[in-house]
Amino acid sequence: MTPIIILAENEEGTSEPVAICTREESEQLIREDYDRRLKLVDAEESPLCPFQYTLWEQGRFGYELVQTTLAENVYDILNQNSN
Repeated sequence: MTPIIILAENEEGTSEPVAICTREESEQLIREDYDRRLKLVDAEESPLCPFQYTLWEQGRFGYELVQTTLAENVYDILNQNSN
């Protein structure tokens, strides 16, 4: 299996790595990361607030963007992909 890199990105383009995983694991890890970041905001901490999550997969010429998910639609889009 080809590894996927998940990045959380804010609206300014700053990104933080979330995980290196398989495609199958990516949906759950994005949900967990999004929920974790929301809890930190509720606790008045200031994590990077993701605008979107991007998934990168290693291709012939390096890593290639394979999916972008807007953070506000994390559950809607991921649920559609699992059907």
